[in-house]
Amino acid sequence: QKAAGAPYALMRCLWRESSLKSGRKCHRVRYRETVTVWGDGEGRVGYGGFCRCHSVWACPLCAPTIRRARAAELSRGLVQHLAGGGGCVFVTSTIPHDQGDGLVPLFNGVAKGWADQRADVSVRQWFGDHHVDWVRATEVTYGANGWHPHLHSALVTERPLERIEAQELRSIMYEPWCRSAERSGWRRPSERYGLTVIRCSSGGIGDYVSKVEGLASELTRLDSKRPAGKTVPPFTLLRLAASGDKQAMAAWHEY
Repeated sequence: QKAAGAPYALMRCLWRESSLKSGRKCHRVRYRETVTVWGDGEGRVGYGGFCRCHSVWACPLCAPTIRRARAAELSRGLVQHLAGGGGCVFVTSTIPHDQGDGLVPLFNGVAKGWADQRADVSVRQWFGDHHVDWVRATEVTYGANGWHPHLHSALVTERPLERIEAQELRSIMYEPWCRSAERSGWRRPSERYGLTVIRCSSGGIGDYVSKVEGLASELTRLDSKRPAGKTVPPFTLLRLAASGDKQAMAAWHEY
């Protein structure tokens, strides 16, 4: 595959540039003497007998396989839950960032924000009163304002929430999120964009799940993300790096 965005072209870039030992071996170093080749009848070919890194973050070959399976499982579970009369809300949480802010402190700030939210007395009480269970994932994109790690969460409840209940949940989760961000040295998250809550219904879940690469797609399918606005997902960054973009290469190494 000669195109710069083709999976094995990206792997060749990864083999050369990755600081991850497992990434440099993935689909390149054999773990047994024989190698198997298979086709799916639709023009796609796969190979067996090579090492795998199993990285859901950095591998353009391993990530789609793993994330696709996770997305399918999550999608089935959410649809079944909603069809059975349960409720679900999607929460997106972000902190302010600027060009030049390092990925590691931003990522850590997002992770700490979730931990601080979960530890907050009001949040714990609300989750307990409404029998909330949850699944979450952190997404990382890169754009004109630098790194943009943010959190996607699916909160499932025994019954669908009323609009006023979703607004109450947003208010309860927003304040501990802001306090955590400020303690970590960041600006107070935006009142409008810092934390959003979207109620889901059985009629709309399919569209949302296919749109987001792992909530069932936002939560799990970073590998299939496409550029949105002024930001690009990680594997688009790798495609740019493989095409010779030095800025993209520097950003990929930081990632």
